[in-house]
Amino acid sequence: MKREYLGFNSDIRLANENSIIKEIKCGLDYSLALNYKGEVYSWGANTKGYLGLGNYNDQYKLNQVEFPKESSDSLNYKKP
Repeated sequence: MKREYLGFNSDIRLANENSIIKEIKCGLDYSLALNYKGEVYSWGANTKGYLGLGNYNDQYKLNQVEFPKESSDSLNYKKP
């Protein structure tokens, strides 16, 4: 997949070259990509933690967002 930024073409490459991007969403200065496996990648400015990486460091390459694993307790939770 190619994207154009300020007139320059660049490839979007994931850490896993077999991943195909399904959707990309962009904020003012950060972006998120979803592949067909359901994996989410983020990059860009992270001053407010929008990248979901557990830090506030700007990211200049794609980083996979890790989601918490569901526990059996959360699956059995019922509202009071």
